[in-house]
Amino acid sequence: MGGEGDLLKGNGNTGQPGGQDSGASQPKGRSRRKIGAQYESKVRALLLDWGYSVHRTQMSIVHRGGFIFSNSNDIFNAIDIVALKPGERTHWIQVTGDTGMKRKLDKLAPVKWNFQHSWVEIWKATGGGRFVIMLYDGRELKRVGELVRNRLMLDAALQFDVPFYFQAGVQGADSQGGQDG
Repeated sequence: MGGEGDLLKGNGNTGQPGGQDSGASQPKGRSRRKIGAQYESKVRALLLDWGYSVHRTQMSIVHRGGFIFSNSNDIFNAIDIVALKPGERTHWIQVTGDTGMKRKLDKLAPVKWNFQHSWVEIWKATGGGRFVIMLYDGRELKRVGELVRNRLMLDAALQFDVPFYFQAGVQGADSQGGQDG
């Protein structure tokens, strides 16, 4: 587990030569932007199904000198999705297919998060419709589980609090949200 543990601590070691690689493999003809948008749409749809109010950032298109550029409109330069449900902490979510977790940590670190009222999460697409879900605690990423075929699976023996939708997933409720405990 040396490589994965190092990855979650944010040193960028992906097990690839050189430490970091350029991101998730992508099929020919599909841009990272389009693939990322598909991942974000999937996470947004799941959260809506679980009863959350969801805001997803959108790219803006800029025309300059006959060229077209797309600008990211991430919240705090790091967050793709914000999800709210009464009685729960706010979920601040970065969705990625990238394997360079150090870059993600570097974007999250400057923000003054209020962890009493917020979950700061990274949902990392791993292929086949799977996402590894990690929480940011102000220092490092901690893996809490994964989403497989729209079902949440909590990692065993966690020693910290997790978002309620994991507790509901562990109890067997298919894709159900609820009150934060």
